[in-house]
Amino acid sequence: MKYKLAFSIVLPILLLTSSSESNGIHNNPLNNSTPPASKQKSTSIDRLSKVHYENLDDLILRADNILIGQVSGIGEFKGSPKYEVEVKENLAGSSDSVIDLYDSSDEYHIGDELLLFLSYFASEYYPRPVYTTIGGKSTHVIRDGKAIGLEKYGNGREMNELREYIVSNSPNRPEKSLAHNELPYQVVDEPESIAYLAQHSTFITRLVPKRVIDQNEYVTLVEVEIVEQLKGGLTETKILLPAYIEIGKEYVVCLKEREDLTLTLTTRNGSVLSEQEKDDQRELIEQIAN
Repeated sequence: MKYKLAFSIVLPILLLTSSSESNGIHNNPLNNSTPPASKQKSTSIDRLSKVHYENLDDLILRADNILIGQVSGIGEFKGSPKYEVEVKENLAGSSDSVIDLYDSSDEYHIGDELLLFLSYFASEYYPRPVYTTIGGKSTHVIRDGKAIGLEKYGNGREMNELREYIVSNSPNRPEKSLAHNELPYQVVDEPESIAYLAQHSTFITRLVPKRVIDQNEYVTLVEVEIVEQLKGGLTETKILLPAYIEIGKEYVVCLKEREDLTLTLTTRNGSVLSEQEKDDQRELIEQIAN
């Protein structure tokens, strides 16, 4: 079975630039494989990419999170801005007190107060959940108690009025759920034991990264040589690994299959064992045998 890359369902800014498409990365079997209809799962980001936003009600209906926040940090990610936003108030959904916002549609500055309509995605490859804005240029900058943005989304409306409208018209959702009552994907940060990796991994493979195809500060798409199958039968030779891996070095990698048939690390940390972690590797092999 061919698997999709874990980030094939995320906006291109998160991993691959447009130049990558010309190199055939988006045409490799990892990206183009389509799971059987019985196993296809529409994710929040899948849905949002097909939606036309006509007005404020569309944003309210389809946003995973709606919040008021203040820009507290600005960085760069693959040539596009990455913002650190301190959350002041959640109007729909829930979030951490500080979030990472990946947004190339607008330019913000330190101290800007924003009304954000967001899509949420969590991944083992990123240190924190990934938030992106929906509906194109849908972000409102709050100035003098008013939300300044595009006319169709309520340009110039008083924030008190807008806040009340959003809260009263947001769909009812269970605690901590996303739009359409989905529960957020839960990332396990650290394995509780080596036995956890043996039990919860779909594939455990000894491999050597041979060539970097693309990368960012967190994750690297690499072509690998499979040395030994320890659990399962991984056939993919282009996989995502943490950015710290070194070409030519041998690793034991633990991967799991998500419900949407993408492959990802079993846990955010501890799923890639280097040659310096021989004791953990031996214990892992013993746990697989048991």
